[in-house]
Amino acid sequence: QGTVEVNYQILGDGMPKPLERHDLFLSTQDVAIYPPWQLANIVDFLNYNDFQDPQITRIAASMQVTKALKAIHINHLELDSDSYSPGDTIHYTVELQTYQGETKTVNGEIEIPDDLDAYSVDYITVRAYGGPRELESGENPREFRSLEELIDAVEDLPSYDTLTVELFAPDPYSPYLDALQGIDKVRQNFTGYFLYDSREVQAYLYPAEERSEEEETTEVPGKGK
Repeated sequence: QGTVEVNYQILGDGMPKPLERHDLFLSTQDVAIYPPWQLANIVDFLNYNDFQDPQITRIAASMQVTKALKAIHINHLELDSDSYSPGDTIHYTVELQTYQGETKTVNGEIEIPDDLDAYSVDYITVRAYGGPRELESGENPREFRSLEELIDAVEDLPSYDTLTVELFAPDPYSPYLDALQGIDKVRQNFTGYFLYDSREVQAYLYPAEERSEEEETTEVPGKGK
């Protein structure tokens, strides 16, 4: 068992720039198998890309291995309200539990775009998770136009020591109600710790003018008219 932190660098005469990536893996059994497996997949991804021969000339990798299980559990996610409007700022709190250790709290904010159509979309979802995620049913696979774009995409994939808090909204043109798509995200790095599990919270989305009218007509308890 243990935790391994790894850094890769792949160079090639046909590559527009080196590919550099950092990641972290954890296992209760044989942790050493994961870095070579990921590196082999990246090399295959480069070698068989659609655009040009990368002509790989050098692969460098460094690993730091510890027997300790350096893990952080994403334990709870809380928002500052149960309803918002386009243009609002969501304030969130994420509670993290270090494996057999201390509790951490992360506070942050993420803004709902002004142009999110609250007449077509009536709710939003905020999710906290570690590492990369799969495509949602309301998203299309990313399309690449060059080897450089492909390299950028591999480098941009969040590592497993990265906490992401992401805002999702349903695709209003999809026939499926749960067809979510990512709108915006905030990332924070916890170097050397493997983040696992995910938490999500849904909130209502109202047009700004409807919320303003509702607030104006709501009687405040304890106050006379």
